[in-house]
Amino acid sequence: MKHLIWLCMLLGATGLWAQPQDEEEEVSPLKIAMITQRLALTSSESQVFWPVYNAMQEERKRFRREIRIKEEAIRQTMLSGSDAELTRQADELVALRMRENQLLDKYHTEFKKVLPIRKVVLLYRAEEDYRRELLRRLQERRAAGGAQPLRPRP
Repeated sequence: MKHLIWLCMLLGATGLWAQPQDEEEEVSPLKIAMITQRLALTSSESQVFWPVYNAMQEERKRFRREIRIKEEAIRQTMLSGSDAELTRQADELVALRMRENQLLDKYHTEFKKVLPIRKVVLLYRAEEDYRRELLRRLQERRAAGGAQPLRPRP
């Protein structure tokens, strides 16, 4: 029962952070600018890094979509489904998340092939800083009561 409560809380929290597709595309230049600046990529590094990074982002997007669909199915099952069905769906969700982690491991290896390890570590830090900045900007937008576009800061 305790695990079921945690699962419900997790599903509720992930629903709060869902982001419309157009906003995701709108902030992409901010992410590119932040990563490029933080990693100080040379032109030769950029040529090999960005295709690998973009491939990872596409795969991540696919996993997130699958996870959202599975989480929605679990929410519906919580309302009217059996424990057996809920168990099956929860197991599938965990399996999806494990596959997503394997994806990160795969791309960590790929990044080490195209960048020095210090820049790989800086990439992870830049992604985390980007998420924090995006969250801060979204909170500012909500506080302002409007849907102003997200633009890179000078």
